[in-house]
Amino acid sequence: MARSSFHARLSAVVGLALCALSIPAFAENAPAPAPKVLHVRVRVDIAADGATRVTADDSVPAALRQPIEKQIAGWRFEPVLHEGRPASATTWVGALACLVPEGDKLRLSVGYENHGPGRPLTTQFSPSMPPTSLMRAGINTTLRLFYTVQPDGGGVFERVDFDPSVPQQFRPWFDKTMQQMVKVQRFEPERLDGQAVATRMQVPVQMAMAPANESRLAQLRRESAERDAQLVRDQLSPACIAAAGDVPEVPVALDSPVRLLQPAPAAGGS
Repeated sequence: MARSSFHARLSAVVGLALCALSIPAFAENAPAPAPKVLHVRVRVDIAADGATRVTADDSVPAALRQPIEKQIAGWRFEPVLHEGRPASATTWVGALACLVPEGDKLRLSVGYENHGPGRPLTTQFSPSMPPTSLMRAGINTTLRLFYTVQPDGGGVFERVDFDPSVPQQFRPWFDKTMQQMVKVQRFEPERLDGQAVATRMQVPVQMAMAPANESRLAQLRRESAERDAQLVRDQLSPACIAAAGDVPEVPVALDSPVRLLQPAPAAGGS
């Protein structure tokens, strides 16, 4: 049976800042836990005078909300302009939060990943059945999906850019599948002077489909190797930086009204 998966992976980390938290890391005499990595999303409201207000969404653990909000509030954004005058804006920032045991506390690192419209954390949809020839061949590739988030929160599909390795006969099915994925998603549009605005997006989407003739043993070995590789990426040890370069690119807002100047204070600040 062919196996397929569709997902967009977040990746690169820029300018991690460190801050010690008063959170017990582990019980006395217990083994120290491994670093914990979380992808988090926060709303950032930028006033016309440049002041920022950061609000983490409900997926962020309660104990981490205030420390994460505090670090991101220290990031610098370009002054927002609308028709040549200072303006307010709202965007959603994706960040990587990493907790590293240090003595009897956990040290928090927060790194910028991307910003743009608020995107759903997961997307569920039922694609049409792949062509039999595609199911037999299997494929593992990353597509580059372009779409626009409209002011009403809907998405409008633009196009898919393919790696040259994707055979031409399979591309129409991928095009149709990506159109379906964009259509079912609902976004929180960025805002400029309090009004929702359209934002054009470029999103990498990894497509993986095991060949139909792959033996069960080979499939299990491949899945095990993928899990092991993911575990290595998830550790991001020692300071959640070293392995950040070997994960895929992040979604990019191509025409956001917000621009980041400096993602964080110098490492080691608190």
